Amino acid sequence: MELRFDKSIYDRRALLKAAFRFTDRCYIHLRQDEARWIVSWREKDGASVDFGEFENELIAQNLRLQLLEDSAELRKILLARAMASTVIQEAPGPSGEDDATEQDESQILRGWFDEQS
Repeated sequence: MELRFDKSIYDRRALLKAAFRFTDRCYIHLRQDEARWIVSWREKDGASVDFGEFENELIAQNLRLQLLEDSAELRKILLARAMASTVIQEAPGPSGEDDATEQDESQILRGWFDEQS
């Protein structure tokens, strides 16, 4: 049996991830022509594969990939903020004591972006 998927809809990475999910139940062969991904398979002994599941997995993997790309900038900002807010000052402040003990609570709880404005 063989399935064909439009290249303009499905990303190659999503196809590979979807195919990998089925390698425990069947041997999968992937190829392509100009416009389509072509998936063929042979079931392993004692295993059965419903390739409606494969089609659903391909849609899920394609959506995951799209969401990952769409949220890339937001994830970078969140990571930068998380890393910036965990910076620990190792040397004592000018008074010889740790600066954190000299700050009041409103200064300690301020967000990194609040300090930039």
